[in-house]
Amino acid sequence: MQSEIFHTMLNEYCQLLSSRALARNTERAYISRVTQFLLFVEKTGDAHRFVAEEREAAAMLGQYQTYLRELGSTIASMNAVWTAIEQFLDYFGIHRPLIYRDSVEGRSKKILSGAKQQCLMQAVERESLLQHRAILTCFLYCGLRLSECSWLDIEHVGIDESGGSLIVGRGYIKRALALGNAREAVNAWLIERRLRGLPDSGPLFVNQRGERLVHTGLDRIVRVTGRRAGLEVSAQLLRRTYMHNMLTIVDDAHVVAALTGTRPDSFSTWTGA
Repeated sequence: MQSEIFHTMLNEYCQLLSSRALARNTERAYISRVTQFLLFVEKTGDAHRFVAEEREAAAMLGQYQTYLRELGSTIASMNAVWTAIEQFLDYFGIHRPLIYRDSVEGRSKKILSGAKQQCLMQAVERESLLQHRAILTCFLYCGLRLSECSWLDIEHVGIDESGGSLIVGRGYIKRALALGNAREAVNAWLIERRLRGLPDSGPLFVNQRGERLVHTGLDRIVRVTGRRAGLEVSAQLLRRTYMHNMLTIVDDAHVVAALTGTRPDSFSTWTGA
């Protein structure tokens, strides 16, 4: 890494990942994806302008997306790259534009209709695994990004008699969300965690080895539950649906932007609103 600012940021990012309960292969994959992107920015743009200027960041992300498509990258691999880059930028508080993710569902299926939401919620209620139910309700009722859900730790959850909350986001940019209808499912999972003898700190959602459940595992849980309800859904689709629902309720794009950690002018892309 030739740029000193990128070199310093990447070292800090590597230290962050090593402090988390990630599988070694997952940690290497995150570092590799971010490193390749930063090298691309160094070669085609300006590191300092990328960090400081939103327009430069938007240009570099757009060019990198085109570059990956020209290489013939699959939708799944490109979306995995975006997850790593988004997490890296969010951690350092770099204001980034919305990255449009290609979707296997097709671009016309931007949100779930009311009837399909009801169908999915019934499938979630029938879900026997408490961790899966908690994950699904966090996407349905909190509008989390995949990366935000993956990086939730026990200490980010607060539940009492009056309700519950989540602290989401990385690094210097965080926001508080009400658990709302997800409170019961998340609380049930916390209780089961203790009964299983899992640690009282560290990742909220874990795989069978007790390691942090990463975005591919989380998205798989969403898709499998959706198929049981006869639906093709993803975590991204549930986030867009949540944003649309919140806009319908509060009719204020700035409020929903604050809740979801995005920009008001991006909602037409996400929700068709």
